[in-house]
Amino acid sequence: MTCETAELFLDTYLAGALPLERRAEVDAHLRACETCRARVNEFAALDDFLSELPRAVVPTQLSARIQQQVRAHAKQRHVGHALSLAFVTLCSSLLFAWMASDTWDALQDRVAWEYVSWLLSVPEVFWRHPSEMLAGFADFAPLSRIILTTASALTTAWLLRYMIAEFRPPMQRLS
Repeated sequence: MTCETAELFLDTYLAGALPLERRAEVDAHLRACETCRARVNEFAALDDFLSELPRAVVPTQLSARIQQQVRAHAKQRHVGHALSLAFVTLCSSLLFAWMASDTWDALQDRVAWEYVSWLLSVPEVFWRHPSEMLAGFADFAPLSRIILTTASALTTAWLLRYMIAEFRPPMQRLS
């Protein structure tokens, strides 16, 4: 065992918490290494000195006061976070409403639906030339609008779910 490795275990060694095999390795190293033995003696003396110092008396309400201050600080940060989250959710909802109405208007175009009904009436044409048929459909249908509207809807739903979780009061623990 090297001095660097032994030094990693000195605290646990002094606490008596090392497994027997590891303790035997550290003992063997300490018998052979004067530097590490001196270090262990220094640590042991420091432990003895610290154990003789008087313990500070902790007020009984200290824990409760600390927890109360942490909760108050968290609420202050929570309000700022919730306001920005609500604003982003509102913007996302408005964007979705605008895109959905625009997409709905585009889907009302009769030419696109006539093209789809024609494709369904002659499926063999579609299967022989699928890329040309899909390209023709893309000329009429607002595919990019449909995709963006769907993405906007999913984003808005996720933001609403997250916002509800943020505003929901925490569950009380049963004591």
